[in-house]
Amino acid sequence: MELTCQECGYIDEALEFGYICKIGILPTGADELRQCPRCGAKVFLVMAEKLEEEEEQMRELSRQLAVIPGNAPEFMLREARGIIRKLNGINMRWNIAALDDFIGERQRELGLGLRRN
Repeated sequence: MELTCQECGYIDEALEFGYICKIGILPTGADELRQCPRCGAKVFLVMAEKLEEEEEQMRELSRQLAVIPGNAPEFMLREARGIIRKLNGINMRWNIAALDDFIGERQRELGLGLRRN
């Protein structure tokens, strides 16, 4: 799940933003306070928003992976590997059995030997 620093515009995975504390500010919905690795500014993490974004990202990545043909050229297989890595990372939070099955099926169909990277 990506975060964006409102001060400098830096975008990266939330894990790259240093954890400061859990806050639970009700009016804003912010769950955590983190620190930008580039400029040091404080960044609020609103989990509900991020989960909604991540759910849509899962759908889009799954659609992209589904259309890659079994006889795809190497550049498309590289793209498939990247998509699979992202989906696996997301599914570590969501734990959706059907998504895990879909990823495994596409890996077999595309001849990709990676798993849980």
